[in-house]
Amino acid sequence: MRKPTRTFSAAETDGLIDALERQIEEATTIAQDAAQDAEAQSYGVYNHFRDKVQEFDTLSILVEERLSNLSAGPDAALQSRFDHAQAGMMGLMIRTSIRFFFVMSSLARLPVGTRDVFMSELRSLWHARKRLEQPHLQVLLDEKAAQDLAKAQDILSEIIARAPSLLDFSGRKA
Repeated sequence: MRKPTRTFSAAETDGLIDALERQIEEATTIAQDAAQDAEAQSYGVYNHFRDKVQEFDTLSILVEERLSNLSAGPDAALQSRFDHAQAGMMGLMIRTSIRFFFVMSSLARLPVGTRDVFMSELRSLWHARKRLEQPHLQVLLDEKAAQDLAKAQDILSEIIARAPSLLDFSGRKA
């Protein structure tokens, strides 16, 4: 038997959405440095960006739970702010991936750690595409965001084609 669901205040939920919006601001700052770091054949800043996206996703789970269990019932304004934050981070993630992949596709030799980064990116792009299919988010994203997602997937495919051993799961060293 499932325990009764806890309810949450709008003020508490609003505070968590504020935190999501701060996460986007922080991720935006980090994203600006990620392409330059990739040009230096390093993933440090990009990995930091990806960590910030994961923090955002984790906090989003908490917000979704609270939005579903507000003590005063559904709140359209809070839901709208949350949806806009989701769309904003998704757009930032896609644009940053494109810049990062573009730099990586121009390198003659891919740096150590490429396989792990690309496996993570494949998952991220798949999840972004699934989110973009949700009607309440589709209306918040322009056509350019969908085009950017397709472009990011194309660039990633090009890089993988240049280095097919990146996704060799046979147990041999890549």
